[in-house]
Amino acid sequence: MRPTLIALLALPTLACATAEEVCTAYDGTLCSDLQQDLSDLHALLTQLQADLDAAEATIATQQQDLDAAEATIADLQAAGYLTDDDLTDLRDDVAAHEDRLTEVEADYLTSADLVGLATESWVTAYFGSLATADDHEARIAAIEGDYLVSTDVADAVRLISADTIYACADATEVLAAVAELDGYRIAGDATVTLALDGTFLFTEPVVLAHPDGERIRIEGVGSTTTLLVFDTTDGIIVEGSSALGYLGDLTIQGLGQVEDGLTVRGSSAVTVGDLVVEGFGNAGILVEQNSSLDQEEGAIIAISDCGNGAFVSDSSYACLTNASAADTDNIAFWAQRGGWLNAPSTTASNSGVTAYYATMGSYLHARYSQIDTVGENGFTAGAASSISAENTDVTGAAAYAYSSGGNSYISAWGATGETTKQVSETHDTTDFIWGI
Repeated sequence: MRPTLIALLALPTLACATAEEVCTAYDGTLCSDLQQDLSDLHALLTQLQADLDAAEATIATQQQDLDAAEATIADLQAAGYLTDDDLTDLRDDVAAHEDRLTEVEADYLTSADLVGLATESWVTAYFGSLATADDHEARIAAIEGDYLVSTDVADAVRLISADTIYACADATEVLAAVAELDGYRIAGDATVTLALDGTFLFTEPVVLAHPDGERIRIEGVGSTTTLLVFDTTDGIIVEGSSALGYLGDLTIQGLGQVEDGLTVRGSSAVTVGDLVVEGFGNAGILVEQNSSLDQEEGAIIAISDCGNGAFVSDSSYACLTNASAADTDNIAFWAQRGGWLNAPSTTASNSGVTAYYATMGSYLHARYSQIDTVGENGFTAGAASSISAENTDVTGAAAYAYSSGGNSYISAWGATGETTKQVSETHDTTDFIWGI
């Protein structure tokens, strides 16, 4: 405090004097200094209040922005989808808000400033009570609590909303496309196509388990032009209660005579078009675990040089009309454990053991089918199973054209070619192989 002001306040005779009386009694310098001190104090306090008002206004604006962002997110999540662009915009908004919050915090008075000012009686006398540092820090914490964090954005849905084509040049790009799709949902009116042309060499299987797999297509340009080669590994696997909307116009080839060419399992479904499967040690086509395989109308499926042709098991279903299975080590068309194999007008040639086999409560529909050369039996039904083999033609069966046992039956009405038959000795012949 200035010495002149101290001297002034110390004079008892002026304790109740007005400013005008003080200025009259003392020289003008003392009066001028006092007025300047008061003016400076007023300016400081006015600026302080303006700064605090501006900070509060900034906070209110930021809260409005955050509320709007959260409302947008809520609307999009309620609709079930966020697009990739939405997510990018949201991330940018979050980053911008975080930057702005840092700026606001930097503009605040320090705790020491606020505490010092708030405890000065002359400040409270002039302005009234001021917010403390704790008040402002609590306000900042509340704002930070309203921010989206990175995990919130990452959990949002990414949507493919329009038809999309992945033109894959090699196996690596095919696998990368499948992996990328795992991070997206596909809108109901959109289709994603993996367009393949040429030869693709894989050292691992292509595995699809997409929740919108029925809207995914894997398309070649023809079985002689598009060749998917799998070196000592499974070929294409669809699993996990998923689907594949279309697989066709290509060849799936195995090297090393191991594993399966096309596997559909775990309550999944696949639709195929024209398809060639060759060179796998187990099954060319395997459908199991309550799954299904269907074919587009008129599609031709050819299986060759595999351990087994088509194998349907565990309450699964497969439709392979007009298909062919050649040069199989064991069985061309096989239904087992409640499997239903719908294979009319098919052809089995050079089967190692039996051409058509139904066992363990299964059904095999093979009307109008043809067999040419088989190591043992043409048609074999066993363990409470049945085969519809009407109007079939068997040639070159080393043992029997038709064999049934274990409470099973074969219907062979209208059969041509070889009609040799075998039934279990414990059952009457006419009850279990009908028509021949």
